[in-house]
Amino acid sequence: MRTNALTRLLARHPVGTDRWGAGAGLVLTLVVAVPTLALAEDWHGRPLIDQGGLTWLVPAFVVALAFFAGGALAGRHGGSLGRALAEGLWMAVPAVLVLLAADAVRRLVMNPTLPGGVVAYWVEGAAASVLFALAGSATSRWVAGHRRADQPAA
Repeated sequence: MRTNALTRLLARHPVGTDRWGAGAGLVLTLVVAVPTLALAEDWHGRPLIDQGGLTWLVPAFVVALAFFAGGALAGRHGGSLGRALAEGLWMAVPAVLVLLAADAVRRLVMNPTLPGGVVAYWVEGAAASVLFALAGSATSRWVAGHRRADQPAA
């Protein structure tokens, strides 16, 4: 029976085996991202991005950092880079789905029509969020590897 590389990777490094890592990363990400995005969507009665200027980059940066930190928390105990990335993905996808669902509900309540550019922004934001989480999980794995290398042998 032939298996592909992803199947072999997941067999060696099962996703979700670190009970607290992905969950803690998800909670951290949502605790930071939800209030930040809620504030950005109702800044002085209008979405911050619609007010002109570059001030909307501040909440975007905060949310990107939340995904990076959540990915780092999720991937910190991964035995290898592959497992750390899998844990980061395991954390990022539910966070992205929660945030997209919340924005979809908010938009349906506020305005039943959906502008065409919004879906493109959702896709770009989801992809960027997952990439930031993966970067965080890879970084935490790299830091953990260097920490282990710096410790003297017993």
